[in-house]
Amino acid sequence: MSRRSAPTKTRSDNQLKTRPEHLAGKHEKGGMGQGEQVASVEAQGCSRPGTVAAHPPGRRSAALRPARRAPELRIDVCVPSLRPLPGEFTRHLEEVIPVNRIVVDSTKGRGRSRQKLVDQVETEFFAFIDTDVILMPNWFGDVTSAMTDRTGAVEGRQSADTGNRDADHVLSAMGSLNRALGREGPLDTIDRAFTGATLVRTAAVRGIRFPNIHYYEDEYMRLYIEKNGYKWIRTPGENYVHRLSGRDMAAETYESAKCGYLLGLLTPADQLKRLLLQEPFKAAYILARSGDVAAARQLMKRRIDSTRGVLHAYVQHLSLDGAGYATES
Repeated sequence: MSRRSAPTKTRSDNQLKTRPEHLAGKHEKGGMGQGEQVASVEAQGCSRPGTVAAHPPGRRSAALRPARRAPELRIDVCVPSLRPLPGEFTRHLEEVIPVNRIVVDSTKGRGRSRQKLVDQVETEFFAFIDTDVILMPNWFGDVTSAMTDRTGAVEGRQSADTGNRDADHVLSAMGSLNRALGREGPLDTIDRAFTGATLVRTAAVRGIRFPNIHYYEDEYMRLYIEKNGYKWIRTPGENYVHRLSGRDMAAETYESAKCGYLLGLLTPADQLKRLLLQEPFKAAYILARSGDVAAARQLMKRRIDSTRGVLHAYVQHLSLDGAGYATES
């Protein structure tokens, strides 16, 4: 791992430019290939929760404002993880991002974990990177180029390659359907934020208090940022891979929907409308386009599980108490 150095103070926005110079050199050339990156996430290594890794001094910085040469910009990288970080994953972050520190938190519950990570940030901008995310070499250049004075967070754009065949087919089919209808695809619109590959302006989340929820904490942060007068945007080009292989998507969808209801973002009426009117049409399109019965089945199952979760929360009269915990009212 890199030798430690004292964290470098970040500069104000008017000192920062749009395109980081180092992306044309060391960072672009240093990125791992996709196969190596997947292996790196699965490899066993050293960094334990709470470890802070400093980036070596002298690396050229990124910039967030156009038309000016940038002094050095390094950012804190926040990683929620219940397990020690593989050494290869840490090195991968340092190859793509000019790292000030890598801050790891092992608290159970994503809302609580992200809160503890935000509370430790020392730099003007920071990144949330999840351990099941593989950054492409262009990620940092893309998110910094999109950052403006009134932008609170820039979310990267996910590749349609997730490692889950059914999910990949669903994304591909929905993208094709939306293009045929002249609308944006599922990876173009932000109907739910994703923090796992996102650059955040620290001032935009100052004072935030995440509720004790395991899902939708990213959407909660987006709403908080927008309430403070900042924008949450997504980059135009793909720059990361979100690996979904081996995950229990049905269980996640059910619990996620309950959290969406707790935050007032999902309602029984909306879920029933989607289940009865929208999803059957989408499933039929998938079958006609690819003949993939498993993908069509997964689409319908996820909507059923989502509807179940919302109805369950509604029947139990679940709500968030003053401490941010779910409780029956």
